[in-house]
Amino acid sequence: MTLRLGIVDANTNAAKEYKGVVASVIGQWLEWEASRVGVQLTSPGEADVVLVVFAGSVGWDQAARRELKRVGIRPCAVMRTREDDPPFVLTGGPVDATPLTALAVADGVLVGEGYRFIRLLLDVLLDPRATKGDVERLVVEDPHAIARSQVVKLKRDRERKWLLAEPPEILATPDPWVDWTVPAVKTDDKVVRVLGSKGCHFKCGYCATTFRQAKTENPSPGRVRSLVKRLGRAGERVQVLSNDPANIKWYPALQGHLDHGSYTIEEFLRPENRAAIIRQRPRIVRFGVEGLSERLRHSWMKPIPHATVLDVLADLERAKINSHMFMIVGAPFEGEVDWMEWRDFMVRLVAQKEYGITRIKFTSYQPSPPAPLVRFVSGNDFEGHYDRFRDWYIRNSVSSHILLINPRRAKTRTRDVAEQLQVSREVAAKLVCTPGTKDLAPTPEDFARMPSNLIGWPIASDRRFKISETFRGRVHSAEPLPPVATVARTLGTRGVDGARGKRGRSVLADRA
Repeated sequence: MTLRLGIVDANTNAAKEYKGVVASVIGQWLEWEASRVGVQLTSPGEADVVLVVFAGSVGWDQAARRELKRVGIRPCAVMRTREDDPPFVLTGGPVDATPLTALAVADGVLVGEGYRFIRLLLDVLLDPRATKGDVERLVVEDPHAIARSQVVKLKRDRERKWLLAEPPEILATPDPWVDWTVPAVKTDDKVVRVLGSKGCHFKCGYCATTFRQAKTENPSPGRVRSLVKRLGRAGERVQVLSNDPANIKWYPALQGHLDHGSYTIEEFLRPENRAAIIRQRPRIVRFGVEGLSERLRHSWMKPIPHATVLDVLADLERAKINSHMFMIVGAPFEGEVDWMEWRDFMVRLVAQKEYGITRIKFTSYQPSPPAPLVRFVSGNDFEGHYDRFRDWYIRNSVSSHILLINPRRAKTRTRDVAEQLQVSREVAAKLVCTPGTKDLAPTPEDFARMPSNLIGWPIASDRRFKISETFRGRVHSAEPLPPVATVARTLGTRGVDGARGKRGRSVLADRA
């Protein structure tokens, strides 16, 4: 009898309408891989091997435990007994950067894209003589996977629990190979996604993407163009899966056939990119600006001026396109000067905004491995800064065309930081719930002992440490911008949480 395979979707949206098989992009790819070789999927609670699917960058630990428990699987090995005869649980995707967090729940974690490994696994499952022991041996022996049995004896630093006692042996490297020929899938949000590129060519010090995988583009642009156009003509909502789609050479040829997508602000620096995006007439354009001030953006190698952001938003407004900006708050060494500069930016934005909606989502900074800035953890200072900014905005600069989305607070941040640093929530709380920026690995030797270095990333730990040192030097040497001198127009519009500004009140009133 062959081993039985099940899939657990730990993604929040898919969990609401769980169908026994996942609705996410990764899950549908796995379903396709299994069906094309004749492997029948079974209920996860009855399976011998279970694949846990997750698409986000944080929140995996809680989501995976919840979904495994829901289908009757105990997620933690120390809780299992022989009578349980538990399945062998495998995961991968973005949680490969946090192997100790993943291996506290799963029996194995895949590092990198995983296309080759999944096909090797399916070959094992087709063998009627195979056992779960054969699956574990496959994980141990594969150069792009780690089994729990390989890390159980690792010891932590006694004082700094976020470090290992010694520099770890590299147990796996990312598998960069991508099968670009897999079919496009429609997820539970009714959007069809086509593979456009992997990785990112930008080197933002806080972002893990560029340090996990080199930038590669789909080598069959003709196939992508014809597929996207065919789906568009059929009335499907289509997006190109990419971290920076507008920088793909063939992206302008897809105008008129794509649904809205997410971009990096750098993509808008090229006029032809901006024009191509606008020509597609998306309902909304989403992009990350990240740092509140030019000082912060320059420090983590994303030097985008406020004037450029305002120009982008003005172009989108003239084209009657709504926008959504992502801003990181609580960045390492962020301070009052950065928040005052952000207030000045908001004065300019409110003065020019006259149509539609610009959503501004404030995301609390998380130390994400293997990004260089994982060594810095910021405390709870930003919560007071944000509250004071929000009160000022409601009293002075409120606009019905701007929607603020609040950042996460200490409780949620504690959970996420614990997951990313691969420590207990008690340890994370001591870092998150106190003021100031903490340097978790002040020397290259310390940085090499971070658990994420169990994996041999494309950019080695010593180089990533130097990048983090460059950030520290820049953020302490950069001068903040002078305050805005222009008095903006008066407003009488509805703001956050239904607050209403008084008609005729200057947006610069009570700025101090």
